[in-house]
Amino acid sequence: MFIHLHNHFKGSFYDSIIDDTEAFKKLKNDNSPAIAITDHGQMNYVVKFAKNAKNAGIKPIIGLEFYFVRDARETIEKKDNFRNHLVLLVKNEEGFRNLIKLNNLSWINNYFQRTPASTLRGLLDWNLIREYHSGLICLTGCFFGSLPYAVLNGNKNEIIEEYQKYKEIFGDDLYLEMGWHNIPEEKISNEGLIKLSKIYNQKCVITQDSHYLNKEDWEVQDVLINTRFGYSSSFHFKSREYYLKTEEEMKKLGFPEEFMEITNEINEKV
Repeated sequence: MFIHLHNHFKGSFYDSIIDDTEAFKKLKNDNSPAIAITDHGQMNYVVKFAKNAKNAGIKPIIGLEFYFVRDARETIEKKDNFRNHLVLLVKNEEGFRNLIKLNNLSWINNYFQRTPASTLRGLLDWNLIREYHSGLICLTGCFFGSLPYAVLNGNKNEIIEEYQKYKEIFGDDLYLEMGWHNIPEEKISNEGLIKLSKIYNQKCVITQDSHYLNKEDWEVQDVLINTRFGYSSSFHFKSREYYLKTEEEMKKLGFPEEFMEITNEINEKV
């Protein structure tokens, strides 16, 4: 059985077009018992999502996809717009409280806007994670994650150093995240993470990073992305595969079966 652990709903403003109530219907048809919400840097839709999920007979897994930097103060001072992604999932009540703290502090202490016309972001860094990680499960993120990005850079020392930081903090609640959307960088990242997992006997998990419900919905989401700032932009997703796939579709991506099974292990921890 496969559980979707990386998905964007209405809290991912101008990024996702998934109606959670429709998603729950699709999950029911696929005999999937649970799903995670991991909106970008926002928890405003979490309560509504959880209520809707329970009403639909689906187990809600609460999480967040953070904008992650190594040192938020340094990033803000340098006005550096580069950031990675990181997914954290709630394991228990302490984890829920810590997720709220991390989200709040990322905005209160590490609020960043490079220019008046830039997107507003709250930044998460190592200092915050070290202080408020208890009760949380860490997925290393899509290929924009700091560890996958280190793999793309090809610096072995950087890869090992980054991995060891995550492992020291999260221990057995760390999972190397990977997905496949027909993007070349993703292939390189996945191969590197699998090699890393074999060296350290580290568990891997497959996610979908869903932004729209069905395959044909890519065009609507593309329009949303391109007009989200009130004017037409040239930004596009690199793939048309970011939809909420069925278990059978996820199996066809070709990952080891154990990567699918790990989604159940994580679900059981929650």
